[in-house]
Amino acid sequence: DKPTMLPHTDTDPETAKLIKDKAKRILIYATSVWKEEWNGGTYFAPFEKYGVNRHNAARCPKKRFAEEATLVKNVPGRAVVFDVDELHLPQEFSGNTKQRLVYSAILVHPDYPEIAENLRGSDNQGRRVVKLESP
Repeated sequence: DKPTMLPHTDTDPETAKLIKDKAKRILIYATSVWKEEWNGGTYFAPFEKYGVNRHNAARCPKKRFAEEATLVKNVPGRAVVFDVDELHLPQEFSGNTKQRLVYSAILVHPDYPEIAENLRGSDNQGRRVVKLESP
């Protein structure tokens, strides 16, 4: 019940520049029951504050990121919409008996259908980094 990932972006920086004003990321806390004391929210911080390394992980320690970032609490049914290049990190959680379910997607503005058609997921190296196949 402990997240192992680092603060990261789900979209590589070059793709993020191309789609920033045309698409957003969304997280939906899908667990029907969640107690505040279990934690399990998500930390968010702007890309410009930290940047990323070649694995799209923030260039700062996880602990410092959590101390400095904005925490959005896990509330059942809550949807969080954020920029495609915004860094985020799941908050550690414990004491719960329910699985933490979070739905994640990219919302593409309807004026730019070619973005949705050309987005690709995993880079086949275990990283779920979204890239634009054809700008």
